Amino acid sequence: MKIFISILFLTISLSLIGQTGLSDSLKIQSKLDEKRLNDIERLEQYVQDFLSEFENGENPEFNWFRDIYNNWGLHREIEKFSNDLIEPLSIDYIFNKRKMEVLALMQLPQKTRDSILNYEGTPLYIKARLGDSVAEIKIIREFDSLVSMNFNSDVIENRASLIKLAQKLMYIDSDKSINTLVKALETPLVDDLKNGIIESRMSLLLAQYRKYNPYEFMLSYRYLRFLVGLKNKTDEMQKYFDLLEVYYKRKHNQIIVIQAPFLGYGRAELQE
Repeated sequence: MKIFISILFLTISLSLIGQTGLSDSLKIQSKLDEKRLNDIERLEQYVQDFLSEFENGENPEFNWFRDIYNNWGLHREIEKFSNDLIEPLSIDYIFNKRKMEVLALMQLPQKTRDSILNYEGTPLYIKARLGDSVAEIKIIREFDSLVSMNFNSDVIENRASLIKLAQKLMYIDSDKSINTLVKALETPLVDDLKNGIIESRMSLLLAQYRKYNPYEFMLSYRYLRFLVGLKNKTDEMQKYFDLLEVYYKRKHNQIIVIQAPFLGYGRAELQE
């Protein structure tokens, strides 16, 4: 049934897209499917190498997690390694934020879970990931305050802060945190990055959501490249916004109305 629904949604989505065409859209999805399989294979190899070093009596570096940190489409994949990774990661996680982040993605023993939650140095977003509702509310309030602000000055700094907050919401991965970001996609604000580069606030947020679910073609830069660089909302762009609204209704049961005047323009190119 899930496969049928996915195929049906893809069919409906393709019918809304006139710019890339059916053939190009299917090619995009094929490449994304291939990327997902390659990412999973790479993750499995990282884990195997890490465990091999640990079994040889070493306390291996955990730098490899940085390679998947910005690809949260894999965060559900790493959970299946819980039984193997919890022991080696628990040795010194207090001194390694990356290890703490990964542990919070797993099915933890209650003792380890409580230890992370009660440690005063644990970042709020990790506590929120583990179910601390007070920590989650603090992050959501900070995000809501910043996302509605006009960045008349300190544009780059404010956008960087907004990106970090959006990434924290994606990491928490609760209905409340995800829906907070989805509803924020309704913002009509735009940011002037100077040097002729203008980007809608929605586009910035969409890019962070994409890291949470990167393997669907309507979120792919391979598709977005056809719409970036357009200063006005074209028929093709409106069709794309319509598609996103359908997507978020299906994916998160959230009804949104995208009001962005465009995605962005002024950049020489947009790369995946």
